[in-house]
Amino acid sequence: MSGRAFIGTSGWNYAAWRKDFYGGLPAKAWPAFCSTRFSGIEINATHYRLQSVATFRRWRRERREAPRDALRLLALLEPRGA
Repeated sequence: MSGRAFIGTSGWNYAAWRKDFYGGLPAKAWPAFCSTRFSGIEINATHYRLQSVATFRRWRRERREAPRDALRLLALLEPRGA
């Protein structure tokens, strides 16, 4: 049996990664850089608020080598505890 695995991260906006992972790149360059290192990215921003179509287009434009994205469900739509 053959398969395919995608290695990803749950976002790209982590200040702790600034030096060691991003090598001091400006934050604006982080999405594109991250997209060259992972085959999947969970977009957490969709969990906290609705995003505009323009935001999705900008993310796509900034990440030309875009990996597979996983959009996190908006918190208001997630079921609350039992």
